[in-house]
Amino acid sequence: SFPDTLVITVNPVISPTIAIQSSDTSNMVCEGSNLTFSAIAENVTVPVFQWYLNGSPVWINSPTFSTSALSDGDIISCSVTTTSGCSFGLSDTSNTISVTVVGLPNISCFADSFITGQPTYFNALVDSGGIAPFTYLCDFGDQPMGSGSSVAHLFASPGVFDIQVNVIDSNGCP
Repeated sequence: SFPDTLVITVNPVISPTIAIQSSDTSNMVCEGSNLTFSAIAENVTVPVFQWYLNGSPVWINSPTFSTSALSDGDIISCSVTTTSGCSFGLSDTSNTISVTVVGLPNISCFADSFITGQPTYFNALVDSGGIAPFTYLCDFGDQPMGSGSSVAHLFASPGVFDIQVNVIDSNGCP
């Protein structure tokens, strides 16, 4: 008989790792805006992804998660589990991303009088929401536009006019 010598190499089981990032690196969005999160998993074969919103499961089996229903202070995370090979059943949980959701600006508008041929003075004020400074754009319904929170406008002829004030905050929230 011959002595039989075998060399057996036992490789370590490599645990999966995961990290997440958002489509807006500031993680600050306007209320109702869509935000997409992406997972980058390594050392994993046949991964199963589980997304969490404030610790509760919300989305499964995709390396991305998108939502427009976030609230200020919401926290997103993701876990990955491998489902094949020597690492079967091993999992990892990602970093967390805290989201700042900026409420949309809510405005009040006032005018002093509406007399044909005389200036009408408009004032707009942001009551809540948004982040200062604000940009104001006024549409008086008769073509000339105005900008600023205090604007004078002259209506040249009588009529019914649809007057709008659009406000955009420093974060771009309308």
